[in-house]
Amino acid sequence: MQELHQHLQDIIEHQKLSSLFQPIVSLANKDIYAYEALIRGPSDSSLHNPLNLFSAAERFGETLALEQACRKVSIRQFSELHLSKKLFLNVSPEVLLDPNFKKGETLAFLNQLGVSASRVVIEITEHQPTDNYQLMRDAISHYRAMGFEIALDDLGAGYSGLRLWTELMPDYVKIDRHFIQDIDKDPIKFNFVRSIQSMASATNCRVIAEGVETEEEYHAVEKIGVQYSQGYYFARPKANPITTIENELFKIESPVVFEAVTTISEIIQPVSPISPHTLNSEVLNIFQKNSQLSMLPLVEKGIAKGLLYKDHFLTRLFASRFGIELYGREPVHKLIDKQPFVFDQHSAIEDVSQRLTNTLRTDRAFIITENGLYKGIATVMDLLQLITTQQIQNAQHANPLTLLPGITPINNIINRKIADKAHFCIAYGFSRL
Repeated sequence: MQELHQHLQDIIEHQKLSSLFQPIVSLANKDIYAYEALIRGPSDSSLHNPLNLFSAAERFGETLALEQACRKVSIRQFSELHLSKKLFLNVSPEVLLDPNFKKGETLAFLNQLGVSASRVVIEITEHQPTDNYQLMRDAISHYRAMGFEIALDDLGAGYSGLRLWTELMPDYVKIDRHFIQDIDKDPIKFNFVRSIQSMASATNCRVIAEGVETEEEYHAVEKIGVQYSQGYYFARPKANPITTIENELFKIESPVVFEAVTTISEIIQPVSPISPHTLNSEVLNIFQKNSQLSMLPLVEKGIAKGLLYKDHFLTRLFASRFGIELYGREPVHKLIDKQPFVFDQHSAIEDVSQRLTNTLRTDRAFIITENGLYKGIATVMDLLQLITTQQIQNAQHANPLTLLPGITPINNIINRKIADKAHFCIAYGFSRL
């Protein structure tokens, strides 16, 4: 036992640790959004496995020292790799609550290596029950004041995940891989994740689905509207991680589209996009030259990166007296607060409407793609008008005696279910007078 403790102390003191990095992927941008740092002990040691490493640290009261060493190793390797995305760093609540925890060490080390705090996300990983929520809130507030974002790890698997969510109000919440595994086959898991996505949208929180390992799981979480994903389907953790994701991974299966199914292709507006790196001064000129233009899609290499609303843009630009001087030379993508909804042109209008409703967001428009590439935009108002028109048509086909749907709308629904390859049952009844 004493020998193991000395071995652990030697690992910590001399930072005999290495970090692997696993990409976190933006499903809207079809690109890498961030990397999570995953620590490993010496390769020739019994403490190489992180579970063994942190279990030993907990047993000998070395958790604080180990996590401090892990953060330094991860930040140093991240800086040396010149990765341009965000970095997720794991921190346990017991470390934040430790009276010996020194605030500001992580920020100071980042400053030494020239890494901005705005690029770092503190990921709270809960291994033990936490009940001192006031101290947790204070610690998180301190991190936020320094410019860090906050993520809550393994939602659904921890001791008090939902309580921590409401107490800390994180910027990101990561759904435990248990709920992602076979989500395409399990309606309970599917509805659980959909509920989490709805709650996250209501609290301006972004969801990350962990443990996506198959194409079917990816399509399921993408259909729900989850914004980010992480798992072996995209990439395994590596010391020198990938910097781009193959477009093939994002391609959807060509759906069987029946003529009777109304899709959002009917409301596409082919608005010419701009690059996310277009300067704000140039965007202002575009809006000034075309007074009818109310929004602009941001597209890079065919992939939608954002949707800019004219009124929001002008408000941000002229919010201060020197707005143009301050922000005119900045790229327009910095004014985008959230990713737009993205739908394939073959998506049925009922499915799009349901997803927009479930997320509780108030977007005025969304992006439409063809085989994953930008095709155009559509407004929610046009979608509602199309749905209303369809409802009127369905009413015209209704049985005048029973008011039940006629054969035409029933066929439409059947065709859509077949196109979605969904299991379904039909019951059609009437009463005799």
